[in-house]
Amino acid sequence: MAATLSELTLRARALEARATAGEQALDEQGDVLSELAALTRKALDGIDRIEERTEKIEEDLVELRLGQARLEEGMALVLARLDQLTSK
Repeated sequence: MAATLSELTLRARALEARATAGEQALDEQGDVLSELAALTRKALDGIDRIEERTEKIEEDLVELRLGQARLEEGMALVLARLDQLTSK
């Protein structure tokens, strides 16, 4: 049975509506992916800043440990000298 012109028109409109809905869904998915990409970039930037701060803290910690070692050496020398002076 051949489809009538009105049936073909209805089918065409239905296909057009589905195509439009599909395009809208793709547009929305694109928007969501763009937002996700932006958030990912922000997260990676935050991670980079944390890594930089961690490196700086590690460097500062090394300097503090060296300073502590020098102070301990100096205190040992002072105590040794005091011991020499008091034992005379």
